[in-house]
Amino acid sequence: MQNVFSSNWLKAVTAVLPNQYATRRNLKFEQMTNYLCKESQNGNKGAEALWGTVLIGQSHLSEESTNGLQLLQDSAEKGYTPAMVYLGGIYENGQYVSTNYDRAFHWFSRAAAAGDADGELQLGACYHYGFGTAPDPTKTVQLYRLAAMQTNYVAMKSLGYLLMNGIGTPVDADTAKYWFTRAAKEGGNRRAMYDLAGIYAAKSPDTNSMAQAFQWYQRSAELGDALGCLQLAECYRLGWGTETNLTNYHEWIYNAARLGATEAQCDMGLAYQLGDGVPVDMETALIWYRKAAAKNDPTALYNMGMCYLKNIEQPPYRQAYGYLVRSAEAGSSAAQYECAIINFIGDVGPPDFDKGKEWLTEAANNGWNRAEFDLFSFYYNGISPAAGLPNFPQDKAEAVKWLRRAAEHGNLQAQSILGVMLIRGTDMQQDTAEADKWLRNASEHGYVPAQNDLGYAILHGDIDSAVPLEAATWCELAKAHWTNPKTQHIIDANLSGALSQLKPDEQLEVARRVKNFQPLPILEGDPLVKGWEKNPAYQQEDGRFGH
Repeated sequence: MQNVFSSNWLKAVTAVLPNQYATRRNLKFEQMTNYLCKESQNGNKGAEALWGTVLIGQSHLSEESTNGLQLLQDSAEKGYTPAMVYLGGIYENGQYVSTNYDRAFHWFSRAAAAGDADGELQLGACYHYGFGTAPDPTKTVQLYRLAAMQTNYVAMKSLGYLLMNGIGTPVDADTAKYWFTRAAKEGGNRRAMYDLAGIYAAKSPDTNSMAQAFQWYQRSAELGDALGCLQLAECYRLGWGTETNLTNYHEWIYNAARLGATEAQCDMGLAYQLGDGVPVDMETALIWYRKAAAKNDPTALYNMGMCYLKNIEQPPYRQAYGYLVRSAEAGSSAAQYECAIINFIGDVGPPDFDKGKEWLTEAANNGWNRAEFDLFSFYYNGISPAAGLPNFPQDKAEAVKWLRRAAEHGNLQAQSILGVMLIRGTDMQQDTAEADKWLRNASEHGYVPAQNDLGYAILHGDIDSAVPLEAATWCELAKAHWTNPKTQHIIDANLSGALSQLKPDEQLEVARRVKNFQPLPILEGDPLVKGWEKNPAYQQEDGRFGH
């Protein structure tokens, strides 16, 4: 419900008072309410509704609040549509009465049936969320369109969002852009500006389009839209539509967090945790994480749990585990993995093999490569995950399945092991071409054992490539970072064998390649399960009308 003492309320007061009152300038609040009370007693249904809102909003006595609600209802029954919308909003929000979606739906329906644009907008929201009725995206679109056609700028923005995302209607970016543009330019709607920027940003890497996106993000942010601030910060961080400016990034990410953007609150927590643009301050980091965690954001909950585990001398395991479980249930596969480890080890109670296996399998099913690799190891070797717990049954077919999945999801150790097994044909059909692919990928990302194995495979003709200079390069890189003294002699022998086949100028080329080698960045998989944001427990700062 809108604030009844906002500028909209003041306009409504002016509209319902007779000319002898409405034309007076600089009326004080007490004078306006006195006039409303007088006109209400004279049967002015508009004044009756607005005087009722005063009694409801300003009274500290339940009797006066009840009288205000009765006045508002009387006005609505007499056909004053703003009273119907006010009344529906009161029942929907539960601010002055107990929440009652059925009553809210009833009054929004009556206002909409009378052709009131605000009633159509609010009834559309009921159908969107299922407040007092079954969700019906098609009816939502119809109602938003009716309100938009009556120049309701919030409805324009809301309709544009549904069109942009294909909710209750086919995707229609052009028509969405039309409504966003009207809401932004005519209505000054800051969220419409944000969405309009998204339309332009979707045309990236068109430089002109990104510049327009930046301008709309900036206008949205300057008007105080949390998501506009967040995206403006990202523009400054990444140089989208403007020059990179980390000072401006830090300013706008803070503004976004302050205004309630959950992702920004997580970013601020991480910034204070790591000292990124601000001093390291774990207490402040936890404050920001808690703000996002209160909305059941899985990343914030995970970071909270891990902060307790990793940054406190005597970790409060039970508290940390509570956050991790909430994160896991909200859709974080990284948290699911940590829950598995805690249950295996028994940090919050007796070790629990079944619970740990359940969490580990869920994390693996959701693509978390560390969980997938652990399942490979446990099944392949038939071992226990922790001392005192039962062994996993040895099942090499199951193990190889998880090994392949871990490799496909970027686990470098899995890629290295899979490459060697493919060369040897161990528990799978021999495939030297695929082996080359996995060993090379892990090597290019700087995984030292893979570099040694790739060099050895090239040197001994185990894969199609047979270039001694390349073999020597990989062996030299492996030697430079090898840390296991027990196997150092193997590394030395591989390198010596490779270098012995090279001419002096080729050996210099190996040295040059090793010096210039830059490993590819290791990209951690997305820890969030696909569709996590649809979890009903997650409270988006952007939830009203679906956006």
